[in-house]
Amino acid sequence: LLSLGEGRQQEALALARRQVTQEQGGSFVAHALLIADDLRAGRTAEAASRIAKLPADGMGPYIGPLLSSWIAVAEGDYDRAIKILDPLNAHEGFKSIRTQQLAVIEDLRGNRDAAFQYYSEVAKQGMPLRLVLLIGNFQERSGAADAARRLYRQYLDANPDSMVVDDALARMDSDTIKTYYRE
Repeated sequence: LLSLGEGRQQEALALARRQVTQEQGGSFVAHALLIADDLRAGRTAEAASRIAKLPADGMGPYIGPLLSSWIAVAEGDYDRAIKILDPLNAHEGFKSIRTQQLAVIEDLRGNRDAAFQYYSEVAKQGMPLRLVLLIGNFQERSGAADAARRLYRQYLDANPDSMVVDDALARMDSDTIKTYYRE
């Protein structure tokens, strides 16, 4: 994780590959990193194979469906991706994560109405930075730049030291917003 956090992705991947071949089968984090790399490279079969090897305890039963869902998205099977997330409803702590994933999946699928509904639902549960950025980005791309601006400013009122949201507002106020999201 330290290698990855310091931007040394290739080193982190090499360490993860080495760790999963050890007798204990490797840590959850090593498996998740390799699955993410497989997905990024379009190796969905390899990613699915790695998911089957996730440790059965700890976070495996919860993160496995999330990762499997994104394999289905990578394969263009959005309905299956959504169905795979259903078991997460049984776990109170994962309902919000499931709803957020549904919003992003529907957004990627081009179903803006459903994405808006899910983003609205998850926003009622609190607005951490990552969610503010996801919803703001969605609003910008959906032609609701004023709503995105309001959302960013509300977040900044509560978190005045947030440079990331400052950057989002600065980008919106520059001319780059006009070309950045043009379809």
